[in-house]
Amino acid sequence: MKGKIKLRPLKGFRDLAGGYVKIRQRFIEEARKISEIYGFEEVVTPTVEPYELYAAKSGEEIVHRMYEFKDLGGRHVVLRPEVTASIARLVAEKYRGRPLPIKLFYVANVFRFDEPQRGRYREFTQIGYEIVGSRYPEADVEILDISRRLFEKFNLKYEFKMGHEGVLRGLLRKGGCNESTINKILGYLDRREYGKARRLMEKNIREEVSSVVWKLLNLRGYDWREILESSEKLISFSEDAEKAIENLREIVEMAYSSGFREGTIYLDLGFARGLEYYTGMIFEVYLEGLNIAVDGGGRYDELCEIFGYDVPAVGCAVGVDRVMLKLEEALKLEEPKEVMVIAVGEKNVKKAIEISKIFRDRGIRTLIDLMRRRVRAGMTYALKRGVRYIVYVGDKEILGNYITIRDTKTRKEGKIQIDKLEKWLKETEMS
Repeated sequence: MKGKIKLRPLKGFRDLAGGYVKIRQRFIEEARKISEIYGFEEVVTPTVEPYELYAAKSGEEIVHRMYEFKDLGGRHVVLRPEVTASIARLVAEKYRGRPLPIKLFYVANVFRFDEPQRGRYREFTQIGYEIVGSRYPEADVEILDISRRLFEKFNLKYEFKMGHEGVLRGLLRKGGCNESTINKILGYLDRREYGKARRLMEKNIREEVSSVVWKLLNLRGYDWREILESSEKLISFSEDAEKAIENLREIVEMAYSSGFREGTIYLDLGFARGLEYYTGMIFEVYLEGLNIAVDGGGRYDELCEIFGYDVPAVGCAVGVDRVMLKLEEALKLEEPKEVMVIAVGEKNVKKAIEISKIFRDRGIRTLIDLMRRRVRAGMTYALKRGVRYIVYVGDKEILGNYITIRDTKTRKEGKIQIDKLEKWLKETEMS
């Protein structure tokens, strides 16, 4: 045949199928249930957004990796590279005047032109939780607690790396840096380009301030009390940095009260994130055996303001595709037991459909042979698919008002009267 198209997905994009999709969907559904437990409302935002929406506050790192283009109307647009800016816009447009706090949940595909590698794709899925309207630390803790609960639900061993954007921002402002330079320095620190960060600081701030910043970069570990006490001695000349440390102390104390186990929070005062809109507590989550963050977020009190609605906010985004790297290893998904109903002879198809209804009405995954195969071929298909029970409906069965059912695992076969089928379903592990 001439002109066949042989195309694979573009680099960094994937087709998803089979058991992977089942496990992935189970994780997303659990995240959705948790959002409901905490009183969140699910929202959906556009995949294509105005360029300015993300250029304003997402930061250099994101802006340089956006899929941007002119649409047919000549507008400068992007495929969303993340979702928080869209949420801030949505809140300003549709939730203004609502009682605070506003708690929103989303599941969304996002797009970045990154170099593909393990756990990093150009299209990936984020689950997000956002709390808008509260500036108090208990809102930060609720975001942390939701993430903790989600990972514990799947028995995943986690570590929360936590810092506070206000510490470094406060010190750099005190040293005379403008916001643009501060964002560049924090971007370098986020990418671990310490040489570039040092050179930029040497050009823009006093040496004594630069010295304190470099000392803070080494204040990290699990003994959060000692780390915070040591930091207080260094930053006493900056009121903003002092307030940030006190805020971080409250958050960590509350987090441990909410259910975090000792040793699961790793404090890092030199920690920075690549998005420019963060103003307070920031965090990332790492799972045992993975050296990439699977979840991250923080406080962004000034983002909604650029849309004309001055309210504080805090949130996070979970990288579903990265979590899947661990779930595929750790989660043994129990396949639901499937039934396949085979009509023995074309004239018995109608009765086979009636029988399948009994199983489906009880929520049991039930197939009918849609190919009208011969009995042996139908059985071969069922075995290849992994069907647990094969139900035969033929002349004898219809005459005797029963079904023949074969357990492919035990290889046992038996007859069940139609009027006793409901009772049998209740008594077996299928129900």
